Amino acid sequence: MSDVLAPTATFFDLWRSGKAAAGDFDDYLDRWHDGGHASEPSLAHYLGFTEDEYAIFVMALDPLPMIAAAREGKDTLEN
Repeated sequence: MSDVLAPTATFFDLWRSGKAAAGDFDDYLDRWHDGGHASEPSLAHYLGFTEDEYAIFVMALDPLPMIAAAREGKDTLEN
């Protein structure tokens, strides 16, 4: 995983800026489960997703580009 981890940067923020790879997700998931994130309202928020985006993330085969396109207004999550 990238060493460029700002305290406020989420997995999705770093992936979108090219500073994290999709495969880094497991590292973020491990951090969440290891604790210390009680101030985060949910795992989805910790990763940088809305609840709807997280639902897509866990169900789709290649979710990150789909979520990015929806945020840019190029697509919707309903497709």
